[in-house]
Amino acid sequence: MGRLGVADRHLDLALIIWSMSDETLNPGYGAGCAAALVERTPGAVDPGRLAFYRLLDGLLSTPTGPPTSGQPRRPTVEGDAGHTCGHAQTTLERPMTKINLTVDGAKVSDDVEPRMLLVQYLREKLGKTGTVIGCDTSNCGACTVHLNGTSVKSCNMLAVQAEGAEVTTIEGLAQNGTLHPVQEAFRECHGLQCGFCTPGMIMQSVDLLNENPNPSEEEIRLGLEGNLCRCTGYQNIVKSVQHAAAHGAGATTSGAQA
Repeated sequence: MGRLGVADRHLDLALIIWSMSDETLNPGYGAGCAAALVERTPGAVDPGRLAFYRLLDGLLSTPTGPPTSGQPRRPTVEGDAGHTCGHAQTTLERPMTKINLTVDGAKVSDDVEPRMLLVQYLREKLGKTGTVIGCDTSNCGACTVHLNGTSVKSCNMLAVQAEGAEVTTIEGLAQNGTLHPVQEAFRECHGLQCGFCTPGMIMQSVDLLNENPNPSEEEIRLGLEGNLCRCTGYQNIVKSVQHAAAHGAGATTSGAQA
C-alpha cells in the first residue's frame, strides 16, 4: 500500500479529531510525535506514520487567521460550513499543485490538491469512470491503469506523482472503434460476470502479456494475483488471457501508446 496515500487519508481523520478537541495544537506537534515514535520503535518505524506527522505539522503551520480569544484553533474542511460545534471557526485553505500529463493520448493540465489520488483525478476531474474504485486500499486491483506502459493501482498513488507521465486507462485501450485484443478475448471467452473488476483485470492482463507474450496458466494466475474477482472463480479470466496470448496480444502495446 502506498504510504503517502495512507497518510493523506488519515489526515482527514486528524482534522475531525482536532475539530472536536479542546486542545490547541501548535506547529511542531507532529515533529514531537515523530520523535517519540522513533524512540519507541527504533529500526522499525512505519514510514507512513512519519509522513502523516509531517503532513500534520504542515497543516498546523497553515495560516488560518487568529482564533477567538480563549478558543482552540479549529479548521474547517470544504463542506464543513455551518458546523461550528459551539466554537469559533476558521477556514483552512488547501494548497493546489499544477500537474501536466497525458491521459489516453490527450495532454491535460490541472490544478489539484497534493493529496488527491490518481484514481480520484481520473474519475472526478477527467470523467474516466471506467477506472473504478473498489477497496481503496490497493488490494483489489479494480483501479489498475498503465503509467508509462506499466500497470499501477491508481488508488495507491497521488495524482501529482503522475506529473509528466503517460497514463492509459481502460477507456484508452480501444483504437478507432476496435477493441484491444485482450478486451476482445475477455468478450469472446466471457471472462467476467458482474464486470466490476473487469477494467483492472484487462489492464493487468495487457501488462502481463507485454512482459510475457506466452505465459503458462500458472504464470497467468501469478500475474493476476493482485486483482481480485468475487464472481467468476477466475477460470474464464485465465482462459481469456490464454486466448489473447494465442492471438498475439502480447505484441500489442497499450492503446494510447501504440
